[in-house]
Amino acid sequence: MKQRSSIFTVALFLVTNSLFSQNISGIWEGELVQPQSSIQSNYKLTLRLKHVGKKIEGTATIAVDSLLAEVELVGKELKKNIFELTETVILRHTEGKNQEWCLGKFNVVLQKSEQGKELIGTFDSKTTFSTCPISIVRLHKGLPRA
Repeated sequence: MKQRSSIFTVALFLVTNSLFSQNISGIWEGELVQPQSSIQSNYKLTLRLKHVGKKIEGTATIAVDSLLAEVELVGKELKKNIFELTETVILRHTEGKNQEWCLGKFNVVLQKSEQGKELIGTFDSKTTFSTCPISIVRLHKGLPRA
């Protein structure tokens, strides 16, 4: 009887644990791809996130060649494992010729893959004078750093 109770307790823990959303705190690294861009299509993207409850805050660093922008993010969990992250302000950046950094919104889904956890989705953004092409985002959870 005691063994049956222990098995039930473990099963209940596994089921209830899978019903709750995953915390996405940490460093996420990957790529932002703009398939329709005439300027540049592939950017290195790093998100540093702190996820408490349904609220998320952090920074995004976007880089290509010698150009870089670091922006502040705020976000929220929309549904289980579906997140919206909004860029609020550019904290620092380098500028290229005839180029302005886009500010926008990430809509991503947390998924499991062979490499571990991934955030996959889109980035919809604009500059002060135009709309930027919709981008595809794919990030994997980076290893903790000292």
